[in-house]
Amino acid sequence: MEELRTFVLSLSKELSVAPPVLPQRREEAIVFTLRTDLLVKLFDIQPGIVMQGELATMPVHGQESLVLLLMRANLLGQGTGGGVLGLAPNLETVLLTSHFPYDMSYREFHAHFEDFANYMVYWREEIHAQNVASH
Repeated sequence: MEELRTFVLSLSKELSVAPPVLPQRREEAIVFTLRTDLLVKLFDIQPGIVMQGELATMPVHGQESLVLLLMRANLLGQGTGGGVLGLAPNLETVLLTSHFPYDMSYREFHAHFEDFANYMVYWREEIHAQNVASH
C-alpha cells in the first residue's frame, strides 16, 4: 500500500493536480482526480492494483446496442488495454476496470495510469456517440 501511495503522490505532483486524499484503510479506494469530470479509483488488492473509472450513465434508450458494443469490446479486447467494460452493481453506471501487477516501477505505473485514463476518455466518447446514434 505504501508503494501505491508514493506512486500516486508522485504522479499528482508530476501532473500538477491536487494530491488525492489517502484513505486510512487498504480496502478503501484512492480517488485520483485528473479533471473534475475524470476520476480514477485505485485499489490496492495485494497482489496487484485495480484502476476503475466511471464512463457514463446507462441511457434510457439504446441500452441493448450499448451493451452489445461493450460486449464486443470485451470479447475482442478492442480499446480496453486489457481492461473490462461493465456495469456497476446499480446497473446504471458503465465502468472501465483494469488489474495491474503489484510489482512495478513508478515508470510502469505512470504508463499504465496514462493508458487507463486515455481509454476512459476514448470510451466516454464512444458511449456518447452510441447514445447520440440511438436517438
